[in-house]
Amino acid sequence: MIEGLTRAMPRAERPESGLTYLAGLLHNFGYLLLAHVFPPHFSLICRHLEVNPHLCHSYVEQHLLGISREQIGAWLMRFWDMPEELATALRFQHDPHYAGTMPPSPTWCVWRYACCARAASARGRTTASPTRCWSA
Repeated sequence: MIEGLTRAMPRAERPESGLTYLAGLLHNFGYLLLAHVFPPHFSLICRHLEVNPHLCHSYVEQHLLGISREQIGAWLMRFWDMPEELATALRFQHDPHYAGTMPPSPTWCVWRYACCARAASARGRTTASPTRCWSA
């Protein structure tokens, strides 16, 4: 899916396909880190989400820990000197209104569209064209 979305982007704005693949592969890295390194905190988050399914996971994590799984993943990518596009994609993957100091990276655009397409498909809806992200 990511590869197809990457190919749908204008060639001049297209990120490396390996970078979009890596963003897809690592998008839940902060979640895995929470579960593996901080099991008691992870368990507490899971319990809060079970009794509050209407709340977004990032609100619960921010309230309980002061940081979200996306922030953890992005921090780790920067700590490991991974490309800034990758850190941005992980950090803002659930933020449809991302408006950073620079336009969103192409990797973020592709990854965000893939998340929207998956969510819309699960609800039986069609999605808008991915060009909406990079033509803004």
